[in-house]
Amino acid sequence: MRRTAGTAVVLAVLLLASAAVAVPATAGNAALAGPGEAVLNDGNQTADGATVVPQTAQLELQQAFPGETDTDIASIEFTATSNETVTAPRERTDGEVTFEFDRWSGNGDDGTDNEFDVVAGETYEVEYEATGSSQGESGYDTTRSVYISRRGGMSGTLEANVEYVEPRFGGTDAGSTQEVRFEGTDEQTLSVTVEFRNSGAGDMDLQSTSASAGADITASTSSEPNRVDAGETETVTVDIAVDESIREGVHSIDLTLEDSLGNVETVRFDIEVVKATSVESDEPVVDLGNVLVGTSESVPVTIAEQTGYDSVDVSVSDPSGVNRNASASVSGLSGRLGAGDSRTGTATVSIDGDAAQHAEKTWTVQLDTDDPDAERKSFRIDARVIYPAMFGDSTGTGASYTFDERRGESTFTREVTTTVENTGDLPLAIEDVSVGSPTFDDDYVSADLTRASDSVPGLDSRDYNLDVTLDSEVPEGDHTLGVRFTSSNASAGTQTVEVPLTVEHETELDTDSERVEFGQLEISRTDTATVTVSEALGYNAIENLTLQRVDGPDQGWLTVQRDVPEQLAAGSESQTVFGLQFDTDAEVLTPYEWTYRVDGDDVEPRTITVTAEPGIIEGEETHERLQSFGDHPDLGESAGSMDEMLTRLEEKIEDGDLESGQDISRGFTAAQTFVEYLDAAERVQEVRESEGNEAAQDELVRSASTYNTVALYVSELEDPELRDLGQQALEEGNVVLDDEISTQRSYYEERIASEETSLLEEAMFKRSLARIAVLEGEDERATQLQAESDAAFEAYSANVSQGQASLQEARSARENLSGSMLTSVGGTPLLLNPANLGPFDKRSAHIEAQYDEAIAHFEAVGEQETADSIRAERGQRLSALSTARTAMFVVTAGYVLAFLALVLHLIRGTLAYVSDANEAVSGEFLV
Repeated sequence: MRRTAGTAVVLAVLLLASAAVAVPATAGNAALAGPGEAVLNDGNQTADGATVVPQTAQLELQQAFPGETDTDIASIEFTATSNETVTAPRERTDGEVTFEFDRWSGNGDDGTDNEFDVVAGETYEVEYEATGSSQGESGYDTTRSVYISRRGGMSGTLEANVEYVEPRFGGTDAGSTQEVRFEGTDEQTLSVTVEFRNSGAGDMDLQSTSASAGADITASTSSEPNRVDAGETETVTVDIAVDESIREGVHSIDLTLEDSLGNVETVRFDIEVVKATSVESDEPVVDLGNVLVGTSESVPVTIAEQTGYDSVDVSVSDPSGVNRNASASVSGLSGRLGAGDSRTGTATVSIDGDAAQHAEKTWTVQLDTDDPDAERKSFRIDARVIYPAMFGDSTGTGASYTFDERRGESTFTREVTTTVENTGDLPLAIEDVSVGSPTFDDDYVSADLTRASDSVPGLDSRDYNLDVTLDSEVPEGDHTLGVRFTSSNASAGTQTVEVPLTVEHETELDTDSERVEFGQLEISRTDTATVTVSEALGYNAIENLTLQRVDGPDQGWLTVQRDVPEQLAAGSESQTVFGLQFDTDAEVLTPYEWTYRVDGDDVEPRTITVTAEPGIIEGEETHERLQSFGDHPDLGESAGSMDEMLTRLEEKIEDGDLESGQDISRGFTAAQTFVEYLDAAERVQEVRESEGNEAAQDELVRSASTYNTVALYVSELEDPELRDLGQQALEEGNVVLDDEISTQRSYYEERIASEETSLLEEAMFKRSLARIAVLEGEDERATQLQAESDAAFEAYSANVSQGQASLQEARSARENLSGSMLTSVGGTPLLLNPANLGPFDKRSAHIEAQYDEAIAHFEAVGEQETADSIRAERGQRLSALSTARTAMFVVTAGYVLAFLALVLHLIRGTLAYVSDANEAVSGEFLV
């Protein structure tokens, strides 16, 4: 049989005008046949004599559920009497049964249309779906039938046997007697599950459940089923509340069940009430928390008789549990304990010195009493082993220094990051942080903490950032910086974190002037100019130093009288002397220019431009200049001697009393250069008085250099009288020069001897003394002083090169990141693949670190403009990377929204399909 839920909907069917009205057949009475129709009774025979037996539907209807339906197939069979088209009625009803046309078959064919063609002599079967709707308690067992008669021999009776089935209460089971145990509570509750069985043939509609009990007991039902299928077992939960005032013993509870047909079943079951004392700890877990290794901790423990029913004798077991390197004990809890009373004792945990860190220790303590009904209670003792503060695997990030500023005048600062780890559980107090190095003097290094913490929490780490400053005396190469952390915790002591440092020394070629201007020089007159070439930084020597003319006339007028040395020591200098003398081939008052290049290994070359203009020889100006010093207390005597030499030179030229024509240019040049010496000597005094000895040093060097040039010309005079007068002027002028040199030497020696002089100043002063020693002709002493000064300038060059390397690494890493992970959208690089997020973040952090390192290097050497430029580039690059990263989340969100939209579309389509299917099953689409 096929059962459907709901009430069948009757569809009115328009019958063909030629169809005859069917007359129900009754027992012993057949319907009349129409014209040309055959009447088939029960047991009709086909053309070949076979007996046709119709199919009767068997319907089983639920007495307890009115309106529920059951469906089966009923059919008739007939033999066609003629060839024609027949029409079966679509629907017929008898009582609670409706017959609805389903299908036909015969003559090797079938179909679901109620109008079909038949062939005379062939047998056909017509099936109807018989649906019965329960009439509830008013229904009864019966047989329902309708008679069908149509043209072409189609006739027969459709029958359905209707049987109403009823439920019946069968066996019940409430299980064993449950115990209700009071241990000082005001009320106890429990639930009892009662099973009952529907032993009838029909389903049961359970209408009500109720529970009842005696005094001090409240009972109610819950979780009862609405329908119980035939032969099935269901349960009802009885919720019971028992007041503490109830007496001990067995108590009964009744459960009453009633169905919709009035059937009633009562189930009785028992509960047993027990009242017992209970001794428990106020805290089921006595947690001592963290206990330092090698120590003991104690806490109070309170037990109480909870019920107030009776006093009991309490015995306490030793703490039990497998706990290596630790022990526990309990005291003060045993003895007689009054009803409702409490007692406080002590729980103690001891941790051995070799216990493992963070080991969890647990013991169980049993509480026994002399009450046989009481349940045995227990409590737990917990503790966790902790360690004192201890240094862990601390690490550090090094730095690179480029010494590109003058040795002895600069210091270089870089940031060094260290991470201090505390492997203990207690805070690690940092008392002091100091720095030193095994590879250079500790006086050359200092540090300022820029990021620090007074302590490191347990099992944690803290970063300590230091601005480490190196003196320019630190040698070039790889070094180790020791950052020493001192803790006030006795358990920790000290720890030194070794950090790598790299120092690179730069080399710089310099000249005191890039342009030498001789001005107008009389033909046949000789003049010289001195350019000081130096290694400016003081760290490295310059090898293969050369001076080459790269542009200018090549008539021999301008010569290099003193060339640069092949090697220039670190921080040293050399005077290059240019000599100029125009001959009669030079065009008077025509400007001339020469360009020289000074170069060496691994340095930036320097250019010196020399300009001059040929002029007419005139001695009047020189006389006036020399005579202007006549009243000078120190220089007047030497100026008078040189003026006398110039006068005698002019007289000898006028008288033609010179044996060598070269004495003309040498004499005039000596006098003119001596004027320059007098000016320089006077400036030495003026600068020292106004600006100090250090400012006067360069003027002293120029004065001495000019003096030496005069001495050179005087020594080459062939005329004895002129040579003697020139030598007399030099001797008189040398007194002033010696005094000035002595004054400068005394000043620097006093400064070096002073305790307030720093190492940087000492290096600078020794360099100045070396220059003075050169002026005095003490070459050996000058070399020693220069070597001492060199030691202070060897630590500069590393910073700039390291900063540049970090910048290039940041840029290279940025280009690699864009090429491998980013996709350009509208000219903007974006991160579109979520799988690349982790590597992207790691590379971004590397790029940011390289930019920060480059900035730190350039700032440390004072290249603030370069550092600011890199900082701006860093901000732009990191902003672009942040935009690219944000795009990944936006795209991912778009994917999710699109997916949710698709899922929503599928759900709506599925719901529409289910709705259509439900209508098809229930027949609502026919309304």
